[in-house]
Amino acid sequence: MNEIKKKVFEGQVALVTGAQQGIGKAIALKLASMGANVAINWYEDEKKATEVANAIEHYGQKVEIIKGDIRDLDQINRLVSYTFNRFGKINILVNNAGIYPRIPFFDVTENQWDNIIDTNLKGAFFCSQLVGRKMCDLEESCSIINISSQAISGIAKDGSVYAISKTALIGLTKSLAMELAPYRIRVNAIAPGLTDTLQPRLGLTEEEISDRANNSPLGRIVFPEEVADLAAFLASTKAEMITGQTHHINSGAYIA
Repeated sequence: MNEIKKKVFEGQVALVTGAQQGIGKAIALKLASMGANVAINWYEDEKKATEVANAIEHYGQKVEIIKGDIRDLDQINRLVSYTFNRFGKINILVNNAGIYPRIPFFDVTENQWDNIIDTNLKGAFFCSQLVGRKMCDLEESCSIINISSQAISGIAKDGSVYAISKTALIGLTKSLAMELAPYRIRVNAIAPGLTDTLQPRLGLTEEEISDRANNSPLGRIVFPEEVADLAAFLASTKAEMITGQTHHINSGAYIA
């Protein structure tokens, strides 16, 4: 009799913020395809979140869609508590939710600063804190993955605050990796370059996107599914000795 091969993330639970589209969607689908049950956090587009949930159900996995503004600590608390109460644990946290408003440096207001920093950094910090506490009680390896950006290179058109927030995520990744290692919680970051999602199209024309992709060393844009493949590797036991690292996926456009 042939044995049924166990899926990589069978019996595990993943919480992915900003998972209704783009990189977050791709990661949620990838983890589900590999056996994880998934909590999808969304904020602005329930229809898209529902479509992702339906796709996950086709993989035979359990899924929940949870609205929550990760700028708000009370909503983060509800997001994490709901996920834990529904699934009983959280093995994988992907801090993906983020925004990139194109605002020239001299035009940035205090409210705009707060909005970007709270979404891109504060949300990741407190999601990690609350989920990390739950992970500490698990007698199994867990993983936190922070989605940073090639903007850590300093190249971010009209995106000084965005670059600051994504660079700070690298510091968060390193410090949490050291603090959480005794609990077998690994923390890594992914810094995607130009990726085929809506985000670059909010600030660049299709011609500009094509030119940047074609002029990169490897000559094309990054696909969100490729970022998802990397995230799945980092969450798996194949990466159990990798923590505190930033992994660049950018067609060679920026080499750290």
